[in-house]
Amino acid sequence: MYGIVSGAIAACGSHAHEVPVLGTILFPGQWFGFGPQLAGTRRVLAFHVQEPCLLLCYGNAELQTVRAAFPELGDRLAQLAQFQANYATDIVGELLVADTARRIVTVLQRLAIWAAPSTRLPLAQAELAEMSNASRASVSKTVKELERQGLLKVVYGGIEVPDLGALNRWNPHGADRA
Repeated sequence: MYGIVSGAIAACGSHAHEVPVLGTILFPGQWFGFGPQLAGTRRVLAFHVQEPCLLLCYGNAELQTVRAAFPELGDRLAQLAQFQANYATDIVGELLVADTARRIVTVLQRLAIWAAPSTRLPLAQAELAEMSNASRASVSKTVKELERQGLLKVVYGGIEVPDLGALNRWNPHGADRA
């Protein structure tokens, strides 16, 4: 199991026999890769470095050592698993937003919440299209409009959300998690 100290990790998943697609980007404070370790199941997600990062890594031996010192570890890991399940449910819910522009912004809002206090999201527009199940043309159009309104800024290697509050006012339904 891994904890992100700094940087960003991309999480990709797929349906059976499909090509993996980018589902989300994980930021400092988030944990990943613990499902197979805790439940003894096969890995269903793939992870790769989105930007240089520092990770904490806990293997089975380290977890046993921590569990001996902190008997409540099992309860905490169960809470973490439930949190991640809720997070996955949020991502599925984003894909059900019918309006393409709002779906794209909802993804940006989720990422911006986790990236805080940074305002920079380390993703290309093509990756945003993949995450929001939208065409690259739709993302480009939406990003240009939001940039024109001052809600986003395309920067080298990413997208900047200078004022999450303003973006939340533009799309209040995506701000429910803030």
